[in-house]
Amino acid sequence: ALQPGRRWVTARSPTESSVYQPDKELSVNVGDSATLRCCISHNEIGIIELFKQPNREKPQIIATVYKAAKETFYNGFQKTDFLIERSSNCFNVTILNTHQSDEAMYYCTLPQPYPVFADGTYLKIK
Repeated sequence: ALQPGRRWVTARSPTESSVYQPDKELSVNVGDSATLRCCISHNEIGIIELFKQPNREKPQIIATVYKAAKETFYNGFQKTDFLIERSSNCFNVTILNTHQSDEAMYYCTLPQPYPVFADGTYLKIK
């Protein structure tokens, strides 16, 4: 038998997720830029959070991106290392001048009303 509250989660199809990342994997040469795309399935982007998860490590938050305000960076990530562009229902987060240490899984999340994760994009640095 399912635990209480589990049934709804089990029944949802993955395509219904309200936040998605069109690219499963990106591969760039070291020093090039890499653009991570975060989209949501309805037009009201409010806040998206971007997480980085290096191989077998815990995820760390890079930034909170607001539709109408400046983004906030955390954990030593610098605004000058990123370019953030907003379109109607997507955010493009470009890592400028990639380093080998940028190779990781990157997840976009909708934090409200509870955290919802997209499937992630794996960034491979050649």
